[in-house]
Amino acid sequence: MADFSVTSCTASRSVLAPEDTIDITMTVKNTFGSKLTKFGLCLCFTNADLGYSGNGWWQPTVSPESSISWANAASKTFTWSINPATIMSVPGYSSSFNRVKSVLQEKKTLPFRLALEGTSSDGGYANMTYTLSGVIYIDQWYHPVITLDAWRYPDDESESLAATMKVELADGPNASRFTATMYYAQDAKATTASSTFAMNVDRDVLFGVGYSANTAVLPGTFSNGSAFSFLLVVSDGYETASAQVTVDRAFANVHLSGKTTGGVAFGRFSTATQGNPKFECEFPALFYGGIEEVNINWQPLTVASGITTPYSAKYGGGALKCGKVGKHVYITGSIQGKSGATITTLPEGFRPLDGNKYFLKACSGARIARIIVNTAGVMSVEWLRLIKDATEYTTAIWIDCNIDFWIRD
Repeated sequence: MADFSVTSCTASRSVLAPEDTIDITMTVKNTFGSKLTKFGLCLCFTNADLGYSGNGWWQPTVSPESSISWANAASKTFTWSINPATIMSVPGYSSSFNRVKSVLQEKKTLPFRLALEGTSSDGGYANMTYTLSGVIYIDQWYHPVITLDAWRYPDDESESLAATMKVELADGPNASRFTATMYYAQDAKATTASSTFAMNVDRDVLFGVGYSANTAVLPGTFSNGSAFSFLLVVSDGYETASAQVTVDRAFANVHLSGKTTGGVAFGRFSTATQGNPKFECEFPALFYGGIEEVNINWQPLTVASGITTPYSAKYGGGALKCGKVGKHVYITGSIQGKSGATITTLPEGFRPLDGNKYFLKACSGARIARIIVNTAGVMSVEWLRLIKDATEYTTAIWIDCNIDFWIRD
């Protein structure tokens, strides 16, 4: 019958390197058959771990046997803090530890086993080897360090990229143990959930001298109208390091999209397409000298029933029509109508978007009228001042309809 029975064992970390400290909490039952007077813990490697034959083991002490009063069939819970580097530096242990590292060099991991030992009240002695599951003991962290940069090449408006990248490992060029994965995203930040990107990368070069200003590392074309984010993740299953770089959208001072589209853009790339010419500006445009209205494309307006147009030049003259320069709408002409009448309905693209517009206008007979243009484009009129009496609400008079306003989102 075994002299100890481990009923539970937990660890404070799952990956352990020599420079780390791990807390081991273990519940053990005394099945010695008599009272225990001393008890201790060792970190052990079997002869097989050392490359030797036989069943013995090497035991650097973690917690030396100390006096204890522990009845048979009783359980106790112990917590030990273990620092492998401290234990392995004990004289006499370092040579065995280096032997284990040499034997397991290609595996990188070392076994993590515990030896329980105790002495009973009748002078008996026994120990038990317990393998701690769920903990990987590695001989050294490699601490990968990544250098990553990318930019548009050969100029800031290019659709080709140049890049520099290198992966450095603290424990030598063990590149075969690592994977290097590149993720990328367009107009968004790259994450490990993004699409992967096939680099033109030679492992030995990447983990050795690295790439410097190499246009072939990130092959393909990258629209100068978009930003691209790259995330390089390096991992050996235990350690992971990453580096991220963003290549901004190319800045364009002036861009002409060509005769077929007729697009002109300042501070950006034109979005004009065939049959949809555009004049675009990325930033607010300030015209301190004003804007000269030249060759406005006027459109005739159909007046509502009961409205007469045109009238004489004295009241704006000419048929009712509308035109637009950018987001500035112009309406010209004159009409004859009654108070409360709908004059016309403006077409799409000529209607105010930020609320109704109101205009005071002079009328025949020294009257004053208010022209209203609502967000649905309906243009109507109402009297504000009468010279005679209320019957004039039913009298049609001539009204100047020359007005203008801005269309604002």
